[in-house]
Amino acid sequence: MARPAARLSPGAPSPDDAARTVPASEDARTEIRNWYAHLMGERRMSEATLVNYHRDITRFFEFLIDHLGGPAGLDALAALQTRDFRAFVSHRRNEGLQSRSIARMISSIRSFFRFLDRSNVLSNASATTLRSPKLPHALPKPLSVSGAGAMIEEAGALPGEAWKGLRDAAVLTLLYGCGLRVSEALALDRDAAPLKDTIRITGKGNKERIIPVLPAAREAVERYLALCPFGLTAGDPLF
Repeated sequence: MARPAARLSPGAPSPDDAARTVPASEDARTEIRNWYAHLMGERRMSEATLVNYHRDITRFFEFLIDHLGGPAGLDALAALQTRDFRAFVSHRRNEGLQSRSIARMISSIRSFFRFLDRSNVLSNASATTLRSPKLPHALPKPLSVSGAGAMIEEAGALPGEAWKGLRDAAVLTLLYGCGLRVSEALALDRDAAPLKDTIRITGKGNKERIIPVLPAAREAVERYLALCPFGLTAGDPLF
């Protein structure tokens, strides 16, 4: 069955060029070309992802030249064991590659070997069971008082219809000043205004919270409603 024509992404090499620049044997280069065409055509990967995958597979085959004593072919790829892949990961880590880049590199290698397996070219279980490093989860940074104030002021001063800016400023004030989630603020209806000293919010897990309302939030909602061109009635969404 003929392979579908690849969709060339600007800035990413063509399948032929991608294969030609990888230091591998001819039979491996043929499959690198087919894999790259698959990523470009059927998977429709972005230009940046294509460039990264090509770079990763090139570094892998460069490593194999020293590791195996020459350009790797399909037989050599099929014979690679877990220790060989781990040696490559250690090699790249020693070169200063960070965990996020190593995770992407492992994803590139797994993608290539999965393609070879699904194309009935070769099978290597060691490649498909490679584990990516655990990535640290960065905690969100709290917004400062001055930063929140500047953001709200900027929203209220956006060019265009003034009521839209006041609407956005009111929503942001509720988020920052009352601690509402976006979904909770947008779930408020017209009956909630004018805001009282507290509002009852039904949040995640259908749990109710009683939220104190700051005067600044109450005033922001009133300014928005004063210019809102729609005649909101009971039950209509507030925003």
